Amino acid sequence: MLTTFKQAIRPYFISLTSVDKLEKNLNTCPIVLPPEKVETSEILKMPLYDLSQGLKQNYYVTPTVYKTDLKNVMYCPASNLLFSSYKKIIVDSSSTVKTKEKIAKSVNIRKLYFSNPETIEGDCTVFHTFANGSNYYHTLIDHIPRLYTLHHKSYQSLKEIKVLCNSELTKVENFFLEKLLPKNARMTWVDQSKLYSLDRLIFLGYLSRRFAGFLPSTYLDWFLEKVRPNKLREKKNRIFISRKKITDKSTRCILNEDEFFSVLKKYGFKKYVLETLSIEEQIDLFYNAEFVVGVHGAGLTNIIFSEKIKLLELHPMQSIFPHYYYLSKSRKHSYLYWCAQEKEKDTNFEVNLGEIEQIIKSNFP
Repeated sequence: MLTTFKQAIRPYFISLTSVDKLEKNLNTCPIVLPPEKVETSEILKMPLYDLSQGLKQNYYVTPTVYKTDLKNVMYCPASNLLFSSYKKIIVDSSSTVKTKEKIAKSVNIRKLYFSNPETIEGDCTVFHTFANGSNYYHTLIDHIPRLYTLHHKSYQSLKEIKVLCNSELTKVENFFLEKLLPKNARMTWVDQSKLYSLDRLIFLGYLSRRFAGFLPSTYLDWFLEKVRPNKLREKKNRIFISRKKITDKSTRCILNEDEFFSVLKKYGFKKYVLETLSIEEQIDLFYNAEFVVGVHGAGLTNIIFSEKIKLLELHPMQSIFPHYYYLSKSRKHSYLYWCAQEKEKDTNFEVNLGEIEQIIKSNFP
């Protein structure tokens, strides 16, 4: 009963604000990346997942990214949320979960209102984001792109920028941070059990939107110049990303994968288990891709390294999650999709071999 009572009153202690309310002249701030507009009329005919229906538009426009500096902000490493000095959640610090109720569940009310925050002086920013952790998609589409702002000319003269991080970095994160952080940025580890008061926060805006992996061309040119292999591209790899059921906890697996791959093999595809490849090997593999087939999942994020390929994305449900449609648009790929008939996105499923072969066959000369 006490737990239920606490859950009921929790939202009353939580309120939201946004960067544009804290920075009243946001529109006069220098622009790091202007909005980019792309035609997306084909998505009007796609069976989108319910929560992504708002993306059904003839055009997609990327967020405007401003150079935004905030003072007297609080940071909670346990949730990777930012708070105003009045303890309002800065909703822009969340890239995916936008409802007050969902965000409020992650907030430790006692810590927020009754603990004494530890001060971090100087210029700082936050690397990870709320609810996204070190997932590969969110690393490459949310976290890493935000670092582009730190290269704005006005930050080059700063002695040091502390990049706050609440957990040990993964090998993938280390790989990209070594290549993309400015020279005056320093990773700074914080304690998840504490609350911090930030003297000066460089707020990093998102370059993409919820359910949409589209990234601006200016950013992509900069990013790929720093991470792509130093060799000519050979568009020769026909890649099938394996997602075979291994344990009872395996999700979004193709139950008839062996039969499915027998079909793909006739068209020159090779099977890859991406978890067994290093980040360097994955970049090289997709850098030379011609055609990629895979189930909706983080491994498809690697198409960011490819150029004008064909992508066939398989969805367990009767609807699609459009993350990789938009990422494909930003890389000028040809996007194809096939849907099973399951009711949940993480359900294992069987592929209709005849339908898939027809799609593959019709996309080769």
